[in-house]
Amino acid sequence: MMDAGFPVFPLWSPPERFSALRGGRPIALFLHGWSADASVMAQAARRLSRRCQCIMLELPGHGAAEAAPESLDIRALCLRLAQLTDSIRPRSRPKIVIGWSLGAIIALGSAAMPESGADGLVLVGGTARMTRCEGFSHGPASVWLNTMASALRFTPAAVLSRFAAKNFSKDDRTLGSFPEADECLRRAVSSGDISAKRRLLVELGKADYRESVSDISVPARLLHGSADAIIPVGASHWLREHCGSAELEVVSGAGHALPLTRPDSIADTALELL
Repeated sequence: MMDAGFPVFPLWSPPERFSALRGGRPIALFLHGWSADASVMAQAARRLSRRCQCIMLELPGHGAAEAAPESLDIRALCLRLAQLTDSIRPRSRPKIVIGWSLGAIIALGSAAMPESGADGLVLVGGTARMTRCEGFSHGPASVWLNTMASALRFTPAAVLSRFAAKNFSKDDRTLGSFPEADECLRRAVSSGDISAKRRLLVELGKADYRESVSDISVPARLLHGSADAIIPVGASHWLREHCGSAELEVVSGAGHALPLTRPDSIADTALELL
């Protein structure tokens, strides 16, 4: 499957599918956030395509990807991403993972695993833990995710519409590109399997990689909007402080939807790793 000219693979693809990739250019693997699909990462991929072979990944039940087994959890997705990066040959070929939101969480958890073959990370609007808890205040209350998950059973269209709107800040809405960005995100969140999205949302509330960040040895670049209403910018400040390889850039006034509102910033940040 292709999206905006780039190959799209389900994240749950067998690793051997990636061992067949050919070429000598660096590889950039893009992984979108919860409820979206590969299309939201296409603008950043286009800007990198002259330097990299860009591969788009889709979460189970998102976009055109089939839903995975009901027992699937976030850790299993992290492990699969680690296995995919490790399967690309030759091993000397540079591989970076560019993850947004949930995609950033999976990229983070994956890079901490010994199975990972990634050489660098770009974590956009990411965090080590989605919800706040004792000792970690950089996220929404767990009740917010639980309420969304419950409402998805009965009014999925309304829930996804509100979620899409929450991705954009006041400053985002003044950009000339906002109408196109808003349309792209709303179209993306309306695709896929609602049941699979709900299951993944429940699992997202359980994910916690705070103890794993010290195991990450590859360079990590963090990009976060100062007005992010989904994952507060404090989450990336926490990552910078606890992950020795991380460097952070805060985009003033930007919300959560950086792949759609600031794709140039993502591409520039990725080029720093190349």
